[in-house]
Amino acid sequence: MRTETLEAVGADIDAAIDRLLKGTPTNPKLIEIALAGKLHINASTVSLESGRSRTYFGYKDCPLPDRRRRILELRTSSARVVAYKELVRRLLAQIEELECTIRVKDTALAAMIVASAQNGMPGKELSDEMLDYRRNREIRRSKPKLP
Repeated sequence: MRTETLEAVGADIDAAIDRLLKGTPTNPKLIEIALAGKLHINASTVSLESGRSRTYFGYKDCPLPDRRRRILELRTSSARVVAYKELVRRLLAQIEELECTIRVKDTALAAMIVASAQNGMPGKELSDEMLDYRRNREIRRSKPKLP
C-alpha cells in the first residue's frame, strides 16, 4: 500500500480547484456539467476532479483544513461565471460565422443583379429587385424585440 504525504494530496486538490475555477475540468462527468453551465465548486466536485477522497477536506476536523476553508469560500458560483463566459464566446463565434455566410450570400445576390442588368433586364424590374433586396437586408439588420 502506498502512502502519500499530505503535501502531495494538497497539491492535487489545489490543482483541481484551479481547473474548476477556470472551467476546464478533466473529469468526463464534470466536463459535461461545465458545458451545460452548471459547474459549482464544492467538496464533491473537488473530490471528483482531484481523484482524492473528501475525507481529506470534507469535514470539520479534516487533515487539510486550509483546503477546506478555500473550498468553502469558493462554494459560490464562481466556476459557473467562467462557464457562461465560455458559452458567450462560443455563441459570438457562431454569430460571426453566420454573418460571414450572410455576406457571401449578399455578394452573390449583388453579382446576380449586376449580371441580369448587363443582360438587358428592363430598368423597372431591376429597380424592383433592388428594392426587395434592400428591404430584406434592412429587416435582417433590425434587432428583434425581446419579450
